Amino acid sequence: MKQCKPCITIRTIAKLLWKNYVIEATSRFKQDYKSYRLIGLTECVLPAVAPAKPTKDVLKVREIAKQNYKAAI
Repeated sequence: MKQCKPCITIRTIAKLLWKNYVIEATSRFKQDYKSYRLIGLTECVLPAVAPAKPTKDVLKVREIAKQNYKAAI
C-alpha cells in the first residue's frame, strides 16, 4: 500500500501562523501606534477653543470622518 503524505505539513501551518498572526499583528500595531501618536500631536497643535462657526473645509472633513467611522463599524 502507498502511504500518502498530508497535503499541508506542520511546518507550513507554523509558517502561516507566524506570517498571519505575528508579522501582520506587529505591522497593524505599528500603524495604530503611529496614528494615535499623530492624533496626539495634532491635539497639541490645535487651539484650545474651537472657532464659533466651522469653515467649509472643517465640515467636509467631519463628513468624511463620519463616513469612514460608519464604514469601519
